[in-house]
Amino acid sequence: MAYNVSRRKHEMGVRAAFGARAGDLARQVLGEGMTLVAIGLVAGMLLAAAASGLLEGLLFGVSAMDPRAFAAAAGVLVVAALLACWLPARRAGRVDVARMLHVD
Repeated sequence: MAYNVSRRKHEMGVRAAFGARAGDLARQVLGEGMTLVAIGLVAGMLLAAAASGLLEGLLFGVSAMDPRAFAAAAGVLVVAALLACWLPARRAGRVDVARMLHVD
C-alpha cells in the first residue's frame, strides 16, 4: 500500500486540488486496501477449508475445521493489514497539493 500511495501521489494532489478533503483521500486508500484484504481472506479461507483434510494429521488438540482457529487467524491478518493500510492512508491524507502539482 505504501508503494501504491507513493506512485499515486500526483493523482492525490489533483484530487485534493479539486476539493477532496484529507479524510476522503485516506478513506479511499484504506477502502482499496481493505477490499484486497477481504478478497484475500475469502480466497484463503476457501483454500484452507479445502486443504483441511490434508492437514488434519499435523494438528494436535484442534480440529482441521475449528471455527475459533479460523477466526483467530483471520483476526490477526485483518489487524496487520489494517495497520499496513492505515499508515499510507494517513500519508495520503496529508498530501501537499502545491508540491504534488509542481512539475519538475
